[in-house]
Amino acid sequence: MKTIEIYEKQNYGQTAIYATGPIAEPIARLTGRKTLTRADIQALQALGFEFKQVFNPQTNIAFYAGRRAA
Repeated sequence: MKTIEIYEKQNYGQTAIYATGPIAEPIARLTGRKTLTRADIQALQALGFEFKQVFNPQTNIAFYAGRRAA
């Protein structure tokens, strides 16, 4: 099965789901949007795709790794 990596991002209080990696562009062309809806995800699952949630690639993980809990 093909795996689609997704991440969530808060936009004006709404959770948006984005695909990342090489499959993100073809999905955006098919849907006409950069974000995925729950219906999009269900349709892709019906076609045999699996989803893996990852960190937002624009997040600086090194910044968070250096912080310690108080």
